Amino acid sequence: MVFSSLLFLFRFLPLVLILYFVSPRRLRNLVLLLVSLVFYAWGEPVYVILMVVSILISWTGGLMVDRYLCQGRKRAAKVSLAVSVALGQSLLGFFKYADFVLRTVNQIAHSDIPLLQLALPIGISFYTFQTISYIIDVYRGSASVQKNIISYGAYVTMFPQLIAGPIVQYKTIDAQLRNRQESSEEFAQGVMRFMTGLGKKVLLANNAGLLWYSIRVMDTGSLPVLNRAVVEKAIAVGLATHCDITRNSKFDRKNYFYPDNPQNYQISQLYYPICRNGYVAIKDAEGNEKHVRIHEIHMEEDAGKLVHDAFTDETYVDFNRSGVPLIEIVSEP
Repeated sequence: MVFSSLLFLFRFLPLVLILYFVSPRRLRNLVLLLVSLVFYAWGEPVYVILMVVSILISWTGGLMVDRYLCQGRKRAAKVSLAVSVALGQSLLGFFKYADFVLRTVNQIAHSDIPLLQLALPIGISFYTFQTISYIIDVYRGSASVQKNIISYGAYVTMFPQLIAGPIVQYKTIDAQLRNRQESSEEFAQGVMRFMTGLGKKVLLANNAGLLWYSIRVMDTGSLPVLNRAVVEKAIAVGLATHCDITRNSKFDRKNYFYPDNPQNYQISQLYYPICRNGYVAIKDAEGNEKHVRIHEIHMEEDAGKLVHDAFTDETYVDFNRSGVPLIEIVSEP
């Protein structure tokens, strides 16, 4: 379930807020746990069991570490810490590196062990490292042990950061899991922060993602590459025509459709040409010198060529020169 989807914004989130605020305070952590499990199960209905197992392992490990520390058995507490961390990491390592290990074994031993091809559970890295941070905080004494598995489960499965992070250290929200107060001012601040993030996601990130996808699927041979020869010739022409060679020059994508340009855009220097403000000296019939002012000289890729046949009343498009770099001189009126 994506945060910017209509399902989340107009169904899931309002329902969660209603359930949370109508529930007694002692049950609010349970509400957070249940709705977070539903949120995760919406996209990963099978792997939600894996997350519950990870919660049970780390919660039990935290209890054992705290128990041994209270008894003064620091060595036993350290062993419990190591075992809990190893078990949590083994789950993560299995899903991330099982096929890598099998592929390596096949290459070294020239065997043909079939790969597992397991899908990586969503958010497994985030909640695994969160469970590890809890056990470490308990061992170091940075946070008190959480004996209520409901509250601890709410910490691990908190849906706003479950699948995309960030990783939250247990010690930073230990007190809030036990006792927290809500106010209308803080709720308004939260709504404002959420709306700001949603706007960045929908208006900026989504469009940037679409742009990157369109670039990624392009054949590498079709990506624009700066032609050194045309740059050198453009500068030479600019110097010969008394132009200012600009310190900063860049290319733009000029979007338009024309029969000789079916790709719908042209790589050009629409705003920052390589040369500006020049002139060409000419003489009239009486021998007087005049200056034809040059507004700019810019580089761009050539489009196709329309060929009109007057006899057949047909028009042909010649694409042989399409994409070839050229220099265009724009004069003043």
